[in-house]
Amino acid sequence: MQRTHPCLVALIAVAFAGCGAQPAAAPPAADPGFYENAQRGYSVTIPPGWHRAERKLTVLTDPVELLVAATYRTEAGAEANCGPIGFRGFDAHQVLVMVLERGRDPASGWPDFPPRPAHFAFEQGMSSEFADCLRTTRHIPLKDHWFRFTDAGRHFHVLVVIGADVPPGSEAEAYRLLDSLRFDASVKPDWPSSG
Repeated sequence: MQRTHPCLVALIAVAFAGCGAQPAAAPPAADPGFYENAQRGYSVTIPPGWHRAERKLTVLTDPVELLVAATYRTEAGAEANCGPIGFRGFDAHQVLVMVLERGRDPASGWPDFPPRPAHFAFEQGMSSEFADCLRTTRHIPLKDHWFRFTDAGRHFHVLVVIGADVPPGSEAEAYRLLDSLRFDASVKPDWPSSG
């Protein structure tokens, strides 16, 4: 059996090492929760363990559903209808975030839609038909935060529903999700506002 001389092995190794071919650096890993919708002009980071609805769950025509994310897999279901929303699965251990966008109305100054805050956080205020329905017909203890804001020349309604028994940190995750939202000012609604 013929043996390769050790000096020859070393010479080949040096030749390959000296070719200047450095291993390519791996591209930075994408955030596994990052989602971008170029058609609707927004991006968001969904917290680990949360689920983004991949199809429309409401029957609203204005405002239009832009994003639904929750700590459970949201499903449409007639038995859970609460107003224009029919989501099965919400209970006192869950959190749900829904972002809706208003249609175009060039004549409006949008006085009820303040500028986006530096950070989103829970505030007592307006309640939503959906949350009231969950409280009264399904007897789920919860708190909700229904509010409006303007960003990138676009106008949004937001609903955050927080069950009374959510795990620690879930409420904060909901508002971090909202803080991560970025809107493209060049994308405008292609439907008229209902007024």
